[in-house]
Amino acid sequence: MGIRILVVDDVPTITLIVSEYLMEQGYETITAENGKEALELMEVSPVSLVISDIMMPKMGGLEFVDKCRSLYPKVPIIVVSAKNDSYTRNLVIELGANGFLEKPINLEILSKLVTSTLSSQMKKSKNLALTSDTTQSPRVPFFCEVQFQGENISGVTVTNSISRTGCDLEIHTTFPIGSILNLKMKLYPGHIVNVSGTVCYSIAKSSVGLQFLELEEESKELIDKIVKVISKLELFDLEYHNNTGKLIDTFVDKFDKVSSKENKS
Repeated sequence: MGIRILVVDDVPTITLIVSEYLMEQGYETITAENGKEALELMEVSPVSLVISDIMMPKMGGLEFVDKCRSLYPKVPIIVVSAKNDSYTRNLVIELGANGFLEKPINLEILSKLVTSTLSSQMKKSKNLALTSDTTQSPRVPFFCEVQFQGENISGVTVTNSISRTGCDLEIHTTFPIGSILNLKMKLYPGHIVNVSGTVCYSIAKSSVGLQFLELEEESKELIDKIVKVISKLELFDLEYHNNTGKLIDTFVDKFDKVSSKENKS
């Protein structure tokens, strides 16, 4: 998975133009129409940077920046707004934004700001931070087999992050937002979870974000156990996607050993 940027604006034309421009620069993008929708996306989908407007319905940019900074302190935020007065600029910085850009957006300047912001963040942490709600439903890098039921898709895919709220699927198929997918997930030998989820984002030839609709208590406990164990392991390079079988075998071996030790203690 590459660097994924979340673009938040209630004007579809703006999100389309900004998203397409960033994709041309080599980034992956997902979009939201307001702060509320953006937070829901971030709960199930890891992002590397957020670009947000201020004036939006349901949850405006100022409230969004404040909540986002509280939940995801390591994810950089760039605010764009037609309000270019010093009060607004100072306020968004005080709330925790990493940068401010005036509308109408100069895409070349935005690109430079994105590059410098990501570079600064990477200097603070050797690995670019992905969103993780550690207070309620921590997400962990994770590989497992996923089979689709009732969908015209051949073979299996893998999930590269998971929590009880949802997962991030590595799949070269695009689904409409809101689609319901029924999955059979092989978490590790002897444990199969059948789950339904709704598509919260879909990036062509890349990945699909899925938010679980319902989970049985046994499945929640199983995923929580996986999260607990994996969070203590350094498993493997997340970009090593072309050897799925080997990755799954590696995970199974390490998980079983650590899980066995924990059960004995």
